Amino acid sequence: MAHNPVTDMRLVMLFLEKGVVPMSGQPKTMSAPWHFDMNKILAALSPEEARVMRRKFRKMWRKAAASLEKRNGRTARRTLRDIGFHEGAPKKAQKNSRKTLVFGKAWRKINNETKLVQSTDGDGRI
Repeated sequence: MAHNPVTDMRLVMLFLEKGVVPMSGQPKTMSAPWHFDMNKILAALSPEEARVMRRKFRKMWRKAAASLEKRNGRTARRTLRDIGFHEGAPKKAQKNSRKTLVFGKAWRKINNETKLVQSTDGDGRI
């Protein structure tokens, strides 16, 4: 994944629109890298705001996991096991896998939208 500031900005905007802590692929952007401990960011917010952001993030990863559950492949089953889908309290590795799943889904969405815009332009320029 090459560094693209436009993609990073669109990712941040997507996460802010969804109401969760913004994540990006680059550590030195205006958002947290996907592997960062989100509790440090949430601790700076009011308890009510942090609670809402956690709930919205849970909604996002459950939606992504549900779409994985519909696929019946080895990779999907392995990913569901790694994120702790339908299990109790998640371990640290499962939390990181959930962030990776949500970040990857958002990045693919932004990347596909960018390709769509580029393909509609005649000469490939935006």
